[in-house]
Amino acid sequence: MFEVTDSQRLMPDGDVHHWLSGLPIDSDPSEAPQHLTPPQSHSPSKQKRKLNVSSSRSSSPRKRSRIDDDLILPDQSASVTAISETHTTRSYASSPGRPTSPVRDVLNELRLSRPAIYCKRPKGVYLPERALALRKHLTDGFGSKVIPKCFRDRLFASDPEGTADIPDSAFDELDTQAPPELAILWKQVDNICKEAEECVEYGQDENAWCMGVVQPLLHCGLRSSLMLQLKSVQSQAIDPMLLPQMPNKVRINRKADYALAFSCRKEDILSVYEKVSLGGHGYNLSQTTDAFTKRVALFSGLEVKQSNGGNTEALAQLAIWLTAGLERTKLLGELNGEHFPVDQLQPMIGWTVVGHDWHSYIAYRALHEGQDRVYVEGPIETLAVSTRSYYGIFKLLDLINRVKEFAERVYWPWLRDEVLKAML
Repeated sequence: MFEVTDSQRLMPDGDVHHWLSGLPIDSDPSEAPQHLTPPQSHSPSKQKRKLNVSSSRSSSPRKRSRIDDDLILPDQSASVTAISETHTTRSYASSPGRPTSPVRDVLNELRLSRPAIYCKRPKGVYLPERALALRKHLTDGFGSKVIPKCFRDRLFASDPEGTADIPDSAFDELDTQAPPELAILWKQVDNICKEAEECVEYGQDENAWCMGVVQPLLHCGLRSSLMLQLKSVQSQAIDPMLLPQMPNKVRINRKADYALAFSCRKEDILSVYEKVSLGGHGYNLSQTTDAFTKRVALFSGLEVKQSNGGNTEALAQLAIWLTAGLERTKLLGELNGEHFPVDQLQPMIGWTVVGHDWHSYIAYRALHEGQDRVYVEGPIETLAVSTRSYYGIFKLLDLINRVKEFAERVYWPWLRDEVLKAML
């Protein structure tokens, strides 16, 4: 190692080359350049970041496929995610351009399945009588008389600007709930509104929306029902034989988050279950494979996404769930050995919940030009509602109550008397 003297540090620029020529050269060529190599112009942190980006791009050219679902094989169930990634891979292989959106491709695939599933009703296809009657029940007068009049002052104190937007027709002047019930109701609505605000403000995930907003809202809306219970079906698989089947024999599987079940705590419902499912014949009444839930009748379905989630994906999941439920009901109606016409099936109700926004759908089966189809009608514009305001939450509670009325007064009597009658 040589040292640089003070005189050499003060050396004029013109003598630098002369000084360098007099330096001794090490016999090992691998060491000499180390003293003369100028420092890199890039900072270590920038260089490290650049290397990390390039390495991640080279090792991961596209989104990694999920491995928690089985591979797609003939006569096996397959998730929407797995199928969509199959299409994405195929798109990369066939073209260097931008790949097709996998979720939108699933909606196209569903039209080719058996039964064919249409998430948009084509022009010229009219709602059958049962579906039209349900739609009218849900929409007539929706948004009117949904807020107890005694809450007007509380609403103004909590949200003066939002309260100014509420029409007078939204207040129920004849509400007869007792003060203790009203106090509980207000506390529940206020908590739901604050939870929804926090979920958006802090970017919370789907589980936060489910636990803090969706479940409390559904429980509140069903508080007066003795027949219906909220069931979480997030972890419950659909019976593969009920899944829509593609022309290549692949079955498309995707689960929903919640469903309403007819409760075995109600004596007359339990008596039916004891003869048909929980005892007696031991038949499965719902589309799941869960040890308990498969033996109770389910109604409706609900799929939740966080505020930046996709409604199209949620719709695909909901459509598959409701289709499986309609298929199970049809098979139950044919246990007596007779054909059960698809146009005799009662429609089902479903929601997709993306953050604040709730979208309502009606699913029904019908024959069109000889083809058995499932139509998922919606989103129904007149039922568009959200949890952004107190008024929106009260409208949602009214909508849940309307669904409850249809389930209790129309759907259950029909299921018991027309579908299950041969087993009772």
